[in-house]
Amino acid sequence: MRLPRAPDRWAAPLGFLLGAALSLAFAPLELFALAILCPTALFLMWESATPRRAAWLAFWFGAGTFLVGTYWLYTSVHVFGQAPIWVAFLLMLEAGRGHGSVSRRGGLARRHAGFQHAEYSNG
Repeated sequence: MRLPRAPDRWAAPLGFLLGAALSLAFAPLELFALAILCPTALFLMWESATPRRAAWLAFWFGAGTFLVGTYWLYTSVHVFGQAPIWVAFLLMLEAGRGHGSVSRRGGLARRHAGFQHAEYSNG
């Protein structure tokens, strides 16, 4: 099923809103139907898109999902932890910055685990 192509000026905001709506499928709202509908809408938008446009739509979809999905950091740090609001925002920014460096941390953890194993086996 092909949908009519949305104008380019509405594609990025629509992708962002679809990604933000996807976050509402998880706790605490648990609107589970959005977990099916939002990616389906994104796939339908990809049908008439060039590869470059599809990549940008995916970026905005992911940005909306991540940005709205990190609200729990604000809640846990500011509301429950009673830390200043700027601390909560700094932690949200750090979570976004560190999101792409998981493999580097994983490699460090593997090297450290191997060192611990070698020390343990040496007695």
